[in-house]
Amino acid sequence: MALCLNGCAARAATGEASVCYAGEVAYTIAAPDGWQIDNRAGNANGLCTLLYPKGTSWKDGPAVMYPNLIEKGNEKFAAVVRRAVDRLRQASSDVVVADSKLPPGPESRAVVKRIHGKEVNGYQECAYLDGKSAVIVLVLASRTQSDFERALPAFAKLVRSIEWIDKSSALKRMIALGKKDEARPESKEYRRDAMASIGPPLENAMKRCNPRSEPGAPFDLVLRAGADGAIDQIVVTDDSALAKCVKNAIARARIPAPPFAPYHLHIAMKAGP
Repeated sequence: MALCLNGCAARAATGEASVCYAGEVAYTIAAPDGWQIDNRAGNANGLCTLLYPKGTSWKDGPAVMYPNLIEKGNEKFAAVVRRAVDRLRQASSDVVVADSKLPPGPESRAVVKRIHGKEVNGYQECAYLDGKSAVIVLVLASRTQSDFERALPAFAKLVRSIEWIDKSSALKRMIALGKKDEARPESKEYRRDAMASIGPPLENAMKRCNPRSEPGAPFDLVLRAGADGAIDQIVVTDDSALAKCVKNAIARARIPAPPFAPYHLHIAMKAGP
């Protein structure tokens, strides 16, 4: 499963973007005009993020787009793509897979396949992007051909928005977003209320995760909240057992509805006296 951290990439046409990473692999993905990013809807299926037209939802929208990640191991890019396509063909007797091209625009290094069949429930476009240790698979899915074709230009923009980064850069971007949100004038009073709300759950988490209050290395915690205050992403900048335990312990916490969304709350943590 790839963890998705919502951020703000320079390439985003709408200012809405995400940073996704799994292990040491990370990349940014930006929403095209008229599309929104949803970092919660696909979590149950292990998806970093989902994108669908604004004003709709991932369930009833005319089309949906999402990224996935395939580890390469010792395989070459072409072999990874061939294996993925073979799996599609094996999954359904009526599926049709054909070479495709992105709509006119700047060139992309993506290998693109078009998929159609009853078992895939409509039409799909899959774009494969090669990386050092993994391949990003971007998917566009729609139940009708007309909706599928209307979404193709947005899909092309999504593919071209991808930028590989390292995990360290991804974490630094999250901290920077937290500090940027804190500096906004409307955050002055809100941050105090948010800290008052998240303080008790954090304190309890630290007690459970470090019952002896032993000294530990400081780490940064960044919470991303949606418009309703529900926390949909959490990142810690340390791989220690304490940091991971605290992160898991507050996974269901909430903060008051923020003045803008997404809101990134940055908290510096320290264990022990």
